[in-house]
Amino acid sequence: MSIAVFEIEKPNYISVTLGEQSSVSTETTPPSAFLTQIMLGSLATQALYVAAKLGIADLLAGGPKPVAELASATNTDAAALYRVLRALASVGVFTEQGSHVFALTAPAAALRSDVPNSMRDVAIFWGEEWHWNVWGKLIHSVHVDSEVTYLMLSDGTHVAIRGLVVVEPQQPADAVANSAVGAS
Repeated sequence: MSIAVFEIEKPNYISVTLGEQSSVSTETTPPSAFLTQIMLGSLATQALYVAAKLGIADLLAGGPKPVAELASATNTDAAALYRVLRALASVGVFTEQGSHVFALTAPAAALRSDVPNSMRDVAIFWGEEWHWNVWGKLIHSVHVDSEVTYLMLSDGTHVAIRGLVVVEPQQPADAVANSAVGAS
């Protein structure tokens, strides 16, 4: 029995108007369902990130493949990769055509690296650890008494954030020296 990691209804009931003022109509959606879908967006972002980073769409460009073959090509655990692909299939990214066999959908094809206007790099950008950490520290940025928050990246570089403004990355020594005076 397979269970999807998250289920998000396809957005056929949310009306979005972009213009001078953006608005989202949720008249037919219960507030709890609407908020749950927003919260689950972080899971979808990470699942897209994993698929994009592993190049799953490129591997499926020639046609459907079993998850075991995809796992072998990406040096990943087949069961874990299956769960990610099932989660993405539940929202229309990829489709499971048979037992553990996945194929591209139109949205998944946009994750290919060799197509015009590819979304692969965008999906990777939004899911990368440094970007994820900036949004994870948002609560610290909105406090009135908040100074600059420094995040240390895996390479030892520090990124200073105040609100949603990312200050230029600094080397560790510079970040420590500047943390005493704050950033302007």
